[in-house]
Amino acid sequence: MLDQSAGPKEPTKSPTESGKDEILRVGGGTDAKKLAASIVISINKGARPLVEYIGAGAGQQAIKAIALASTTLSRAGQYLSVVPVFISRQLPDAVVTGIQLRVIIHNL
Repeated sequence: MLDQSAGPKEPTKSPTESGKDEILRVGGGTDAKKLAASIVISINKGARPLVEYIGAGAGQQAIKAIALASTTLSRAGQYLSVVPVFISRQLPDAVVTGIQLRVIIHNL
C-alpha cells in the first residue's frame, strides 16, 4: 500500500475556494523583494496571486520575486509553482501581449 502522506500535497486553495484572485502588476523597475512580500501577504490573506508583466525586464523581476516568496514560504512548509498564461492588455495606443503567472500554493 502506498503512503499517500509522503510528498507534496494538493494546492491549499483553488481559485474557486478562495473566491478571489489578486492581480500584481510588475514593471522592469519593480523591487523584487517588495513584490515577494506582496505575494506572501496575498497568500496569507487566502487569495491567489496573479503576477502580470510585459517585457523581459519585468519578467525577470517577477520570476525573482516568486523565487524569494517561495523561499520565505518554504519555512512554513509550503512551496509555490506557477502556470504561465498569455494575456492581452489595452494600452493608450495599442493592444499588447503580456504574461500572467498564476501562482499555485502547495503544502509539504
